[in-house]
Amino acid sequence: MEHAGVTTELPPAPYLPTPDPAIFTSTALSASGWYADGQHGGVVSALLARAVERTPTLAQMELARITVELFRVIPVAPLRVSTEVLREGKKIQVVRATLS
Repeated sequence: MEHAGVTTELPPAPYLPTPDPAIFTSTALSASGWYADGQHGGVVSALLARAVERTPTLAQMELARITVELFRVIPVAPLRVSTEVLREGKKIQVVRATLS
């Protein structure tokens, strides 16, 4: 990317993996245009959806609906994603994903 004669390399993705599979390093691609050091809610939601899809459950299912509630600006910083199965069934499953 070139701007005003300055060339900058973009990172390969909004989040990069770390040795700990629950922690992701945020990159400049996750940044929001509204906050100086905040992340865009879309990429945060995608990170949470990925975690929900990869959560092991008794019956394999597809993600049908996701609700994301962001209570404050998410900083461009390393993030820990955790999941918890709240309801496990053959037809309906509920998984909670938390970002910290």
